[in-house]
Amino acid sequence: MVEHGKISSNQVSWMIISFLLGSSILLIPSAVASSARQDAWLSLILTIAAGQAVIYNYATLSMMFPGRTFVQYSREILGKYPGMLAGLTITWFSLHLGSLVVRNFGDLLSATVLPHTPMVVTDSIIIILVIMGTRMGVEVLARVNKLIIPFIVLLILLILVLGIPEMEFKRLLPVMESGIKPVIKGSLVVIGFPYAETVLFTMIIPFLNTPGKARKALVTGGLAGGALLFFIVIWTLLVLGPASTARFWFPVLEAVRVIDIFNIIQRIESIIIIAWIFLGFLKISVCFYSFVLGLAQLFNLKDYRPLVLPAGVLMLALSQLVYENYVEEAYFASKIWFPYAMVPGLILPLTMLAVAVIRELGSRKTEK
Repeated sequence: MVEHGKISSNQVSWMIISFLLGSSILLIPSAVASSARQDAWLSLILTIAAGQAVIYNYATLSMMFPGRTFVQYSREILGKYPGMLAGLTITWFSLHLGSLVVRNFGDLLSATVLPHTPMVVTDSIIIILVIMGTRMGVEVLARVNKLIIPFIVLLILLILVLGIPEMEFKRLLPVMESGIKPVIKGSLVVIGFPYAETVLFTMIIPFLNTPGKARKALVTGGLAGGALLFFIVIWTLLVLGPASTARFWFPVLEAVRVIDIFNIIQRIESIIIIAWIFLGFLKISVCFYSFVLGLAQLFNLKDYRPLVLPAGVLMLALSQLVYENYVEEAYFASKIWFPYAMVPGLILPLTMLAVAVIRELGSRKTEK
């Protein structure tokens, strides 16, 4: 094993929450409202149910092969070469997803607080921090996340409360004006982003100090993260309305800007930006860690740390090349990401789970 750290089930739950919120906290309301309009909140309800099933399958697969990552047990399930291809798929997905979140990070700072700073500079800073965190191992990342994420969640909840005076429930009407189809379409957006992305936790579950609690840890974190996303989406709809939510690239920031409590509490969008910087850091770190660990295991290296620096340069370079502009980014997110993410996030894990069950591979026992 190229990683010797151990994390608790509680730490995994908090990591799932951070990962699900990640870039989703700013981008999901717009993405879902573009499809489901005022029924975006109904899409989130469907998504939470479907997302829990997806996460449950990841946990089940990992618990059948305790102490081994997706890259390792894919060879046992599918055979040497198909298994290596599956491992390469999840490793590439880690790199690509991490690059996209780094780009989101740069886009946000360029559009808000650092409009005159070259994006490569801000992205380089986050990559340096991610490299430092990854070199310390998954245990350190989990501990830092558990220390900070409860305060981030409290800040988010506080902002939602402060926005109550700006809410208008008529903005959710009429319910299902165009039928169920837009609701389903909106839910598919969220299943692809961020629920299918949590497949990367199959690279982290093996380091649980209580493997038998993997399913509970992932499902609990997935439910809590999904609930927070639901409240953020419905809050944004109530404050801005469906048309504005769909139009803005970062609608949560726009919603926060309208908060004005007695001309004293106002212009508090910096709180959301600070929260997102940390959440983005954690999500990028999970992607980056999965990438370097997957590479090390694919090539049977004893340690992933020599790969960290070149992998960081690669992720930074890719983040600058993935999109030409916002239009291309929006098109990719709305039209391409869902079918693309379904391969590593749903089709491949379900296929491996089915093959493992049919071939009677892995362990059916769990540690208490």
